[in-house]
Amino acid sequence: MNGYILGKPMDRRGQTAVSVREIDRISVVTLRLLVHAAMLLGSIKSSNNIAELIPMESVDQTNVGEFLLEHIKEDVMLLSRLLGINLEAALTIMHSIVCQIMKQGVTDDKEFAGLDPWSERDRNEFERKFAMKYSTSN
Repeated sequence: MNGYILGKPMDRRGQTAVSVREIDRISVVTLRLLVHAAMLLGSIKSSNNIAELIPMESVDQTNVGEFLLEHIKEDVMLLSRLLGINLEAALTIMHSIVCQIMKQGVTDDKEFAGLDPWSERDRNEFERKFAMKYSTSN
């Protein structure tokens, strides 16, 4: 099984985002925040399935929700720093992006159709298209 590389939230404190992807730092943080939020929502229904995606040494299997919430907090703080805005404004921007996604959809969008999330090439293509469509840096 492929895992999600997710270290301890405290190891990220004070860091700036370094884009190891083909997209800008703000888009990386935005996508990470959305992924962490989706994982948190998924952990409500099935924490064991979500816990399997996270390296065992990173998280106590009984506290998956708290672990992900800490990552979300770090993501919001980093987005705030990158954009030079306060936390409330960063959350408002994320709310706006989620609303836009809910209105327009991603899974039904022809631009994203047929992309395999387990393929590095397709994942990079999804991230690039997502950043162009929803990024706060555009």
